[in-house]
Amino acid sequence: MVESDHDRRERLKRETAEDLSKPLHQLLTDVHEESVRALPTDAPLTRLLARFASLLCVISNQADKQTRRIVRLTWALVILTVALLLFTTYLTYDAYLKRKRNHQQDQNHTQPAKSKQISQDSLL
Repeated sequence: MVESDHDRRERLKRETAEDLSKPLHQLLTDVHEESVRALPTDAPLTRLLARFASLLCVISNQADKQTRRIVRLTWALVILTVALLLFTTYLTYDAYLKRKRNHQQDQNHTQPAKSKQISQDSLL
C-alpha cells in the first residue's frame, strides 16, 4: 500500500506533535537511534547529523541557563533601582525639612533683633 501525500503529511504532523511533547534527552536518543539504524551508505551523514543535534542540545541548554541568569540579574536591577528611588525620596524629604527648619530658625533669630531695633528707634 502506497501512502498518499495527504496521509504522509498527516502522519508527519502527528510525529512532530509527539516529538514536541518529548523531553530533550528523549529526542536526542531518538536521533541517535535512527542514525545507527541507517543504511551503511548513509551512516556517516546520519551520524554527523546526530552529533550536530547533540551540539544543538548543548547550546540550547546553555542559552536557557544564560537567559535565566539574565532574568535574575534584571530583577536584581529592578529591586536596586526601587531601593535607590526610595532612598533618594527619603533624602530629598529630609533635606526639605532641614532647610525649612533652618529657615524658621533664621527668622526667629532676626525677629528679636528687628523688634529691638524698632524699640530703640522709637525712643529717639
